[in-house]
Amino acid sequence: MRKEVILILVTFFLLIGGQKCAEEVEIGTAFAGGSQGLVLSFTEGAPPTEVFDQGRYPFSVKVKVENKGEWDISKDDVTITISGISPEIFNNPTLVKKPNVDLAGVEKDIQGNIVSGTTTYVDFSGFNYKDEIAGSVDLTIKADACYKYGTNVNSKLCVLKDLLGRVAGATNAICVVNEAKAVENSGAPVQVVELKERAIENNKIMFTFVIQHVGTGDVSELGSNCDSSLAKRDKVKVKVNTGISGDLSCSFDDKTGSEGTVTLYGGKRLVSCTQTINTLADYEQLINIELKYDYKNSVTAPLRVSHLS
Repeated sequence: MRKEVILILVTFFLLIGGQKCAEEVEIGTAFAGGSQGLVLSFTEGAPPTEVFDQGRYPFSVKVKVENKGEWDISKDDVTITISGISPEIFNNPTLVKKPNVDLAGVEKDIQGNIVSGTTTYVDFSGFNYKDEIAGSVDLTIKADACYKYGTNVNSKLCVLKDLLGRVAGATNAICVVNEAKAVENSGAPVQVVELKERAIENNKIMFTFVIQHVGTGDVSELGSNCDSSLAKRDKVKVKVNTGISGDLSCSFDDKTGSEGTVTLYGGKRLVSCTQTINTLADYEQLINIELKYDYKNSVTAPLRVSHLS
């Protein structure tokens, strides 16, 4: 997948930590960006704005599904569900389906051109209001997408031989340790919005980053099928790769280390990491943070059922 090509390139730069090549990676150029994942819409006339009672007006619902983020999704990891109507009264149509194709994400190619992600359609047929009513009734039909999604985040850390600035008269450092860093996110509804670094020992740095839900849907634990229960909602799986030789320990809910799970509170979460540096030198080091989660978003449309005399 195209996402894997980006990861391979990022891994290459991480593996050469401390080398001049890492300095040439410009933060802000790798991704198209944006805060969306899958975007849903109903096609015109499916559903229609008005249908009739007594089983005399069969209709279908057609959902357009567009991947507008930069994470590739297998068709097996997406579920489209129709709700808002009584299945029995509407002739027991199929209300849950998966797309027929994988959904590749948006891509920014090496020339800087933006290549759109996959667009597909999921058809639901067999809707027919069987009961008889007096006058009309207004309903809302809803389509939900539940899918596994993720975000790739790039930033840089500064490593110096004199991390604490104890060498008198030292000048011309190629980077600054104690400052906020530029951050770049792939297009996705959960992102890292801030990353800060500071030196805490002769051979150790601390960096903190803020994960924030910037989309309009719902976040839940990866692989939970968009479970909205208290135990599963607002949970994000985090993996940090600095490419620096030395112990890396980050504060997660379930453990410490380079990867774990955190819960977003009020849509945000601060994660703190410490990195021991085995070999000190003056360089900037590209780091990658990967976020994974289940995501759910929806689209609605009005549906009027009228009596047909």
